[in-house]
Amino acid sequence: MTIFSVFIFLGGLAFFLFGMKLMGNSLEKLSGGKMEKTLGKLTNNLLKGVLLGAGVTALIQSSSATTVMVVGFVNSGIMNLQQAVGVIMGANVGTTATSWILSLVGVSGDNLILNLLKPSNFSPLVAFIGVLMTMLCKRAKPKELGYIFFGFGILMYGMTMMSSSVEPLAEENWFKNLFTIFTNPVLGLIAGAILTAVMQSSTASVGVLQAVSATGIITFGSAFPIVLGQNIGTCITTLFSCIGAKKNAKRAAFIHLYFNIIGAALLLILYYGLISAFNVDTSLIPVNTVTIALIHTAFNLVSVVFLLPFNKLLVRFAELTIKESTELPEVYIDERFLATPAVAVARCHGVTRDMMSLAEKMIQMAFGTIDEKTYEDVKEMERKTDVYEDTLNSYLINLSNKNLNPRDNRSVTAMFHHSSDIERIADYGMSIAKLVNEKNNNQVDFSPEGNREIEEIKKIVLEMLKETSLVLADKPLFYTGKINAMEKKIKELRQKSRTNHVQRLKEKKCSKNSGIYFVDYLTFLERISAICVNICSNASEKTVAL
Repeated sequence: MTIFSVFIFLGGLAFFLFGMKLMGNSLEKLSGGKMEKTLGKLTNNLLKGVLLGAGVTALIQSSSATTVMVVGFVNSGIMNLQQAVGVIMGANVGTTATSWILSLVGVSGDNLILNLLKPSNFSPLVAFIGVLMTMLCKRAKPKELGYIFFGFGILMYGMTMMSSSVEPLAEENWFKNLFTIFTNPVLGLIAGAILTAVMQSSTASVGVLQAVSATGIITFGSAFPIVLGQNIGTCITTLFSCIGAKKNAKRAAFIHLYFNIIGAALLLILYYGLISAFNVDTSLIPVNTVTIALIHTAFNLVSVVFLLPFNKLLVRFAELTIKESTELPEVYIDERFLATPAVAVARCHGVTRDMMSLAEKMIQMAFGTIDEKTYEDVKEMERKTDVYEDTLNSYLINLSNKNLNPRDNRSVTAMFHHSSDIERIADYGMSIAKLVNEKNNNQVDFSPEGNREIEEIKKIVLEMLKETSLVLADKPLFYTGKINAMEKKIKELRQKSRTNHVQRLKEKKCSKNSGIYFVDYLTFLERISAICVNICSNASEKTVAL
């Protein structure tokens, strides 16, 4: 093997990793946050969680990405630990899909169908189709699909390059001796774990092992512990992701670690028990890409079958590891979602809706009877909306620096406006509560006619807030016209009330002091309605078809 073979191997590895990253990122964008919605609707059905975890991981080509998402969901309270167990187990099964695709590198024969399955034959065509789609398609979804094809073609081409570059190693004695060391299960586990920890992906490290298997030197005895170690090594990404998280998020990360460690221990006991019982020397059995894919799949499937009935025990282990005293202050959005921008955008939508819900509740309280306790509650809710705005805007700034598709980019821009507008609604709610509190303290009241006019406008404002919440629930085009009509009605009623108010002052039906409060109240109500229109307008703009 020459220095040029090393260069080719490194180039192939670069193509392989870049293709995997490009394909995974494009799949995330194409999903448009649907992964978050799917995982967020999990029930306590453990089997359903396993299937969903496997499906999402097979889609985005990374168990690390799925488990990091799970840590974020647990940290945000979307998912509990019991649900997380099923998804984590499923993620380990789903990640094996890629190894089966990569095993096509080893396909050989003169049959036309077999030749069509060889990556060296079809990956250039797939990449070419992908490039054409990215260049010619104007809409976001076909363009992202093109990037997926392009990434897949590059990935498979890189795999072929790596395999061809290491073939000369089959004649090197030092290389043959190296893999006899890994028949030691402890050394094999450590080697596999370190390789995966460095590459931050078990899929990638298994792919490298599959490429090296083209030499024919790697045996079943050395490959088995390495693959088990690779599954343990992938936990490092999840463990890093839980730094600074709440206790349950940390527990979810440790569930992932314990699942792989216990699974590896069980498989090693089963494996060495069987070869001892049947007196088989696996150090003499060579493996290929298909065999490695089979080991990878068998490990994860057997681990799920063995450990699924003991899911509560895994949760208990994690709870014993992370004690109750490790609870951290509440956070609104998890930084870990930034690794998957489509999910981060979807979570920001959820936080925006939560913020709107808080502001709506605050206005309802401000419109009610204001005593000292209620006044303090409204003040606290207004403070919380300030925290929401600061936290959401800081997060959106970080998110805007990510590689977003056009729709998500417009969503981020719209949410910047939404957070500011919702915070202004809360400010006006605070102003109304303060006005009513001062009015009560000064023992001032509106006239019966003035009260009726205020109540009529308040009723419409509450309806507008309700409709605005529906707009933020992704139904903007349907509700915007209704919102505009209600704002027009409020303007008409406000003008009518001001005219009636002047007339009441002339007739001395209300005092000048109450008149000042009355005019301010009307102003606050109209401004809340105008903000609702503004929110709906921004929401409608971001949903315009690409």
